[in-house]
Amino acid sequence: MKELDMNPENGEIKEDEITDEMKLIMDKKSSVVEKKDEALVTTENMDNKVQNFLLSLIGQKTITESELERTKEKIVQNLVGLNVAVSTAENIVNNAFARILGKKIGILGISASTVRKELTNSINHIIQKSYIDILEEISASKSKSKQYTIILMGVNGVGKSTTISKLCFLFLSHGFSVAVVGGDTFRSGAIEQLNVHVKRLKKLFSNDMIELYQKGYGKDPITVFNEASKLSRNKFDVMIVDTAGRMQGNKPLMKSLSLFINEVNFDKNIFVGEALVGNEGLDQLRMFKESLQSYSKTGSDCINGLIITKVDTVGDMVGSILNMSYISNAPILFIGTGQQYTDLHPLNADKIINQLITSL
Repeated sequence: MKELDMNPENGEIKEDEITDEMKLIMDKKSSVVEKKDEALVTTENMDNKVQNFLLSLIGQKTITESELERTKEKIVQNLVGLNVAVSTAENIVNNAFARILGKKIGILGISASTVRKELTNSINHIIQKSYIDILEEISASKSKSKQYTIILMGVNGVGKSTTISKLCFLFLSHGFSVAVVGGDTFRSGAIEQLNVHVKRLKKLFSNDMIELYQKGYGKDPITVFNEASKLSRNKFDVMIVDTAGRMQGNKPLMKSLSLFINEVNFDKNIFVGEALVGNEGLDQLRMFKESLQSYSKTGSDCINGLIITKVDTVGDMVGSILNMSYISNAPILFIGTGQQYTDLHPLNADKIINQLITSL
């Protein structure tokens, strides 16, 4: 078998491209996962905002569905204004108020904090499905001498290659070696882009900690993967496979991706979506998921993890995060917040909830 080309000529970088800024990153790498964002507002402020919704209801003996209808509608409208899809917003509000309906208002009844608590629980149920610590999973696989495999997929232009480089940095920072597979054999420049990142990461860490496996363009991605797997499974702790971006309506490409996922049985099938797309992202992900399932041999879910990119560009308009988690029923593993290797963080659910609740 011919060995894969692991050091292509294209994508060469100079020593001075490893800037002081990049070296400074190394001093921060131990805090990549631990970084936490401070809450935007206090609980008291949130209670005051929610209280405004209840002013017209104060004095009633009980909360009935008709009395709460205008409050529910207003909350749904405000959530939609934050890029939360109507179906997602209605799910949040209906679940919250179903638990409140029939409770009493007043000194011994429900308070604004109770409403906030139920809304928070509904949102939290969506964005914190089953928390997954991917580093723990990798560590568990390593203890069994098993390579941990990841495939990244998504529509065109969401930042899969950049996300791969950030994942590599994260794993390397925790002592895991990484094999990157150039499975995007379609888009011109995709392999060269990965190669530039791999070369930079070699400079930051070690030559033997990360490698790029690729066979150029026009090749069958499954063949590329199979050869890379044979060469790397006993040398690298993690394998990350890139794939060509594809639109959810492209049946031939969706079928080939589904067959790929079914044949390999990756540990993580990660959908990469961007926060900028708003409600359109809900339709993209729904169709993407349905297309994968329609070609699946087992009919099982082909997406078991999400990474949301460009979250730093949307401000308070964080609804797309809720939408993607709601429609995929998959946990959000990380969010991307910039262009640096360290700009990949676990989702801070409390911050997202605070942004949504305080904007009502």
